[in-house]
Amino acid sequence: MTDVTRPESLVVYQIGEVAERLGMSQRTIRHYDDLGIVKPSARTSGGFRLYTEADVRRFELIRPFRSLGIGLDTARSVLQAIDALEFGDDPTARLTVTRTLELIAERRSELQQTLSDSVETEAALQQALPRNRTA
Repeated sequence: MTDVTRPESLVVYQIGEVAERLGMSQRTIRHYDDLGIVKPSARTSGGFRLYTEADVRRFELIRPFRSLGIGLDTARSVLQAIDALEFGDDPTARLTVTRTLELIAERRSELQQTLSDSVETEAALQQALPRNRTA
């Protein structure tokens, strides 16, 4: 953790620290920056990215999207909607978040069915194995 003296006296993290903490690659974090999904809050005079705890929380929020099959455009839209909702009730932003919640619920249901199917398949395969016979 790098403590950089800034007017807000914030603790900031370099990209490697964020990558390690989140289990993401630095390349992915840079890609998210390039796409405007999660931008660093600051940069050093040498151009190194510096992330705050709030930035890290944004990564944590959208990190599961990939495994849920939710694209980067949606991730960007959700974060923009969350930002808009901080300034008041924005109907468009509320709709974006609500639709994403519905999509996540749908994907969770699909995953639960897949898990249930795998448990049943595992049990069937276990029964297909020959039993140890003692003579």
